[in-house]
Amino acid sequence: MDDWFLCYKDKSELPPLDFNATCMKHGRYVIYYNERLKEVTYPDSYQIPTTTELCEVIVHGCAKKGVYGVNCDLPCPVNCQEQRCHIVNGSCLGCKPGWTGDTCDKQCDPGFYGENCQKHCKDYCVNATCNRTDGGCLAGYIQENKPEKVDLAHGKTSYQTLSAPLDPQDPTRFISSNAVDRDPSSCTRNYEIGRTSPHTSVLWRVNLGDIYSIYSIRILFKDYGSVYEKRQRGRFAGFSIHISNSTDRDNWFLCYKDKSGLPPLDFSTTCMKHGRYVIYYNERLKNITYPVGYQTTIITELCEVIVHGCAKKRVYGLNCDLPCSVNCQEHSCNIVNGTCLGCKPGWTGDKCDKFCSIGKFGIHCKETCSGHCLNDTNCDHVNGSCNKGCDNGYTGDGCIKSCERGLFGPDCSQKCSINCHTPNECTITDGSCVCSPGWTGSPHCNKECDEGFYGENCHAHCRDYCINATCNRTDGNCLVGFIKGNTFEKEIDGEEGGHSDANKIVQKDTILYQELHVIENESAYQELHYEKNPYENLESTVN
Repeated sequence: MDDWFLCYKDKSELPPLDFNATCMKHGRYVIYYNERLKEVTYPDSYQIPTTTELCEVIVHGCAKKGVYGVNCDLPCPVNCQEQRCHIVNGSCLGCKPGWTGDTCDKQCDPGFYGENCQKHCKDYCVNATCNRTDGGCLAGYIQENKPEKVDLAHGKTSYQTLSAPLDPQDPTRFISSNAVDRDPSSCTRNYEIGRTSPHTSVLWRVNLGDIYSIYSIRILFKDYGSVYEKRQRGRFAGFSIHISNSTDRDNWFLCYKDKSGLPPLDFSTTCMKHGRYVIYYNERLKNITYPVGYQTTIITELCEVIVHGCAKKRVYGLNCDLPCSVNCQEHSCNIVNGTCLGCKPGWTGDKCDKFCSIGKFGIHCKETCSGHCLNDTNCDHVNGSCNKGCDNGYTGDGCIKSCERGLFGPDCSQKCSINCHTPNECTITDGSCVCSPGWTGSPHCNKECDEGFYGENCHAHCRDYCINATCNRTDGNCLVGFIKGNTFEKEIDGEEGGHSDANKIVQKDTILYQELHVIENESAYQELHYEKNPYENLESTVN
């Protein structure tokens, strides 16, 4: 869906059932899409819900590729990217590298190259001129500017364990920096390790000064000539090389591990990694049987450790002149093919050039969006935030937090009605609630009962014995007074001592007054007179 190109969007007017639209684009798929989203107000004439019934979808266009015009018989310009051009006027939808202009008929100006001539020739090209297609230098390189592979370890800070005692005549004879001085005649030296020593391991490392893209590592081990070659190779055997961004061993990355064969004293290996520290490590553990040829008690003598890689960061390629993808984690990529060693949050793919799929975000695209972004829009592929806001009832950057009690609506910015039956409780989306007695109105209980009604949702009528049929909108008590001789309903318990609603019955009594008097409410009665036979007076009157 991220690759869709909008051709037409129907708006508020109702479309004809036989619909046509002009859409001059190139593509393989034609997609019809419709939706009815919750909590979206659509025009009155829209059907909600809706059913889709497509009888025909007719797509007119050129059957041949690379042509345009009324009869699809005019060839697109030869420099159009993929020979694609506008079906009416023939303008290119994109140019091949090295060309620009509406019809891609203009070569790149000097100093520029690539698609639409948007890239500058490298500053190490003589006269800043390059091939307009791929950017290769036409007149050669300026050597001092060329970002080729270099020795990253030369002269850098080094460290070793178990350094041999200083020679009073030559204090620098065995120090760790001898391995990065580029003088093969000066070497490091350590105390022996192994079966006849209290020590079992030895370490040497160089600090490159920053995190670099490494290509290869070469080690020159001390060579005393053919007589001692086997002994020296046996001392060298079993070593390992590690790359790390810190000195913490838990963060070491194994670059190479020597196995059963005896290594040459001039050793090289490819190690395409990124790191700040290059570490040489060897050990001779007690009670371990080592392969034939291994020296079980060893002295380490490193004459040179050469680390080749790109002097510039964030680049790769034969000449270290191609930029790593901006979405590579720490801008680090494989020094040969440019594949990222890891992606920034929100990106995926070998070169981290693809968004997370819909509904996902974060590192390795493993995080899931909340699902509460406004109108079901997708969350931000990097941090999961909802850039267009939250659905009603949710708040926070990622819309993961529902409204607190008493709040509702967009970003939880509205308060529940004080007329809700349970104070500060309402539906977080629209604020609807059960109304307190005396109030009605959907959804916010913002309307008082009409005159003559009371109770929950104003469903109950005021008693007919209330003067003017008016009563308290909450409990139904007469506001003005009672009319003499009318009837009312009185609730009594169905069984002695019982108070449940199921046990209540309704009994109608006739209230007779000795005289007509108006009182403010029922509680103001001083006396109620019930006659044993309330119908006797009526009978005598009739007779």
